[in-house]
Amino acid sequence: MKIGRFIITLLIGGLIGGCIALFIDYNHSFHFFGNYHYATHSNVILISLICVALILVLSMYLIMIQKKAVHYKRLSETHIDEDEADSYDKKANLAYMQNSFIYYLELTISFIALFIIVLGNGNSSASSWALLPFMTTIISSVITGLFYRKFDSRYPKLGEKNYSEKLINILDEGERHIYFNSLFKTFYINLSLIMIGAIFLGFYSLETGHSQTLGIFILIILFIYNGFSHLLKTYKFYHS
Repeated sequence: MKIGRFIITLLIGGLIGGCIALFIDYNHSFHFFGNYHYATHSNVILISLICVALILVLSMYLIMIQKKAVHYKRLSETHIDEDEADSYDKKANLAYMQNSFIYYLELTISFIALFIIVLGNGNSSASSWALLPFMTTIISSVITGLFYRKFDSRYPKLGEKNYSEKLINILDEGERHIYFNSLFKTFYINLSLIMIGAIFLGFYSLETGHSQTLGIFILIILFIYNGFSHLLKTYKFYHS
């Protein structure tokens, strides 16, 4: 069953890769990326301000969600009845997850804004406006950092030594299973995406003549760091 699923995955991957190759060939080897020139100064400002407005609205909603999460958490700690306490604890954890989702959504909006501006061939004068959405997310970053300690006083302080280990220690057995399972899958998916990204940028550079050396270099560093740091830590564990 596992072998069959693996073969199906390979076939789907080959089909997707073939479609991408045909799409690239049809669009004259990546040159479609340079055909857009809509990123004028006024358009860049408009795109950035729209994204900033969306992020600010999400930040206000984030504060509401955080207050709700803390409220339910306190109720779960003060109620003697076990069923009610579990119900409030579940609501608190759901609100906690919403907090993380909203923050990542803000970052995604910032990346999309940057992508739209770059796709429109924005010049160097657009840099400050392109970074404005990212700067706005700092508000939510600070608020979220303070929220974790309010939600659960056992959370380590930001920047504290052995932060990851202390964060894992406060999780129960079920939470750790979910946490490590998702991290394991995400780790290998990220490695695959980094590798594919480096290869894609390499072919893009060769086909268009537009050097992507910096992007490829960054992806190589990320691949080495993610792959080899994991192996070294595993090796040290078994070697000790």
